[in-house]
Amino acid sequence: LAKRGLHLVDELEERERTGFTIELLQVRYAARRPDYEETAGRLQELTERALDLGLTRHARLGFHVLSYLRWESGSMAAAHEHMMQAERLSRTGDSHERASALAEAAKCLVLLERNLEQAEAFVLEADALGERHSKPYQATPFARGMLLEHRGKLDAAYDDYQESARLSRQQGDRLAEFLAHEHQVMLSIDRRRHASAIELASELVVLGERVRAGSEAPCSRALLALSKWLKGEDVAAELDAATADLRNADAKARLSFLLSRRAEVELERGLEVAAREHARDALVQAIAIDRPSEMALSHCVLAQLANGNGDEEILDKHVEELRILRNRDVSLLS
Repeated sequence: LAKRGLHLVDELEERERTGFTIELLQVRYAARRPDYEETAGRLQELTERALDLGLTRHARLGFHVLSYLRWESGSMAAAHEHMMQAERLSRTGDSHERASALAEAAKCLVLLERNLEQAEAFVLEADALGERHSKPYQATPFARGMLLEHRGKLDAAYDDYQESARLSRQQGDRLAEFLAHEHQVMLSIDRRRHASAIELASELVVLGERVRAGSEAPCSRALLALSKWLKGEDVAAELDAATADLRNADAKARLSFLLSRRAEVELERGLEVAAREHARDALVQAIAIDRPSEMALSHCVLAQLANGNGDEEILDKHVEELRILRNRDVSLLS
């Protein structure tokens, strides 16, 4: 339907054509994984033209979609800049549009692990505006949940992810629902609640089959395999295959989580060679997207391995990297 619409908009005058094209591209992107560079280039041109034409709402939407395109392709700095442009444009809109933009900006900031104090301020303002309109936004509890998780308030974080998944399902946003449910699985894995992680990951696999083709389906299968492996099931081959699929999907953030958690448990089980391999791989993925929390966990595993082998030079190197990361944002390393 979006493709048919994109053919028909050529018959409209420029203002209508520009606005409708941005809306239709958002629908098409949500339905099918796009070619990131081609889609981003086209959206960038349309968004800038929308600004020239005074179409502020459509320009904000364009920057919003561009941000998530860049996030999925691993271009984190560009994702951050586009989302902040969307937030700035929302200041001229009505309070309903402002609340939505604030919620999405907060969600983006916590996903990118940047400016968490600003993300918290956005969440508080979005919450206040949402209550005024009696219209909660799925992005608000998600962002708040991630902030709470970084600070170690895990029960409250889990509840917020659950609420975000509920609101996303209610609003028909499958991708947002997947993301919120995925974070419930990841939090259960980190808390070593294996039975809960397996149950949630099984549900995530079903949900992953309903969203457009991307890294979601391989991510859900990988998290299910990891959850079973952590519980002690003999699924190493299944986990290796799922990891390969996730790598082929070029999902660096999701891959770094999978590898770092596997390395952490391999270290505990005395599988030092495998732990070192997976921790190094996780670190490469995390550095590529500048993800401080994942970088920190990988450095921790590698530092413990170096300490166990009496390699003080390598140990000092990883400890120094951890100090650098801690100085960037203490809350990420809670």
